[in-house]
Amino acid sequence: MKNLHKGTIIVLAGLLLVSSLNLTKANAAVRYEEIDVLFQETLNGILGYENVEEAAVSAQKERLYDIELNELGVVYDFTYDEQEGFAIIIDDGTLKVTEVTMDGGSPYSNEAMKVYVSEGLYWYNDGGVFYDCVSDLPISDEAIETVSETAYLGSTDLQYDSERIEYVYRSETSYNALLSIPLYGFTHEGGCAPVAGTNLIAYYDKTYPNLIPNYEPGRTIFGRYMFNVENETTMALSETLYQDMGTSSKGTSVSQFKSGIKKYVNRQGYSLSFQSLMSWGKIKYDTVKATVQQGKAIALFLLGYRGITITQNEGYDILTYEYTTANHVVAGFGCLEVNYTFADNSTRTDRYIHCSMGMGLYPNGYINVGSAKIDDALALNIT
Repeated sequence: MKNLHKGTIIVLAGLLLVSSLNLTKANAAVRYEEIDVLFQETLNGILGYENVEEAAVSAQKERLYDIELNELGVVYDFTYDEQEGFAIIIDDGTLKVTEVTMDGGSPYSNEAMKVYVSEGLYWYNDGGVFYDCVSDLPISDEAIETVSETAYLGSTDLQYDSERIEYVYRSETSYNALLSIPLYGFTHEGGCAPVAGTNLIAYYDKTYPNLIPNYEPGRTIFGRYMFNVENETTMALSETLYQDMGTSSKGTSVSQFKSGIKKYVNRQGYSLSFQSLMSWGKIKYDTVKATVQQGKAIALFLLGYRGITITQNEGYDILTYEYTTANHVVAGFGCLEVNYTFADNSTRTDRYIHCSMGMGLYPNGYINVGSAKIDDALALNIT
């Protein structure tokens, strides 16, 4: 959001809004009256005046739509002290002032359906075709597909819960069980994909020298390989991947993740290909097991996040859940299957992927393939 210079006159409690659309018949999902209030509060806060009897701002407002042409929010085209400005407020479940400036009027200048893609990216839809508001050129199918992709950004707003599982018998089987995995975390808002990429590259750097230039990702202690803790080199790698993937505070799409990490690997003199671990929208768990047993690592793209740590006790397990509704990317390295038999002779089998979570209090944990909403899963093949 741009910072505004304070005006020398005033803004207004009694702001006059002239709507070119009938917003009284608005979609109930978008809270237009609350958006109006937030617009007024925003200008009051910026210009530093309150309780003014007469409005010094005149404004027009029009509805905004997302790229699925669902109602999204409002663009305000306003004039204050002979200066033109505009503000964009959306309601995607949370009311947000995404842009406000007094450096010129609204970027939407025609009567077509106004589409808000992201900050600085303004389209309109005319006759079923998307156009760029600045150039009036049609938007390519590739560009539409790119912005339509799900973004994965992680979150620092995590919640916690736990489950106690009492059993009479328990057994487990591990596949590519590792005592140590890379456990690097967030360096940027929205940066879970670069962090997952950092954990994956550090894992492969053990096998492919100088994948991280002039760096040893770990060392062998008493016959066991242990990965280094986070350090300046891994943080710099995460920063590089943030740039290579084109990540922003809004996150990273699957295609951005693939192109960015491939760009990095190619720059180090290696080739990278991807193997899908999905079929008909579901993860192929048996293929995942076979993949990790070959020593390959995977990237999991999650719709919402629910990481699990397992604490084993005599006669019961405690499962601690760390979760958020935000989409997230994690790096996976192994599989675990836990079989329970209960007092009533019923049974339960939990199938997990051992992951570096990249955030939270429990970065070393598991994703339950039976309950997780896995949007995509990719094995990385480096040669």
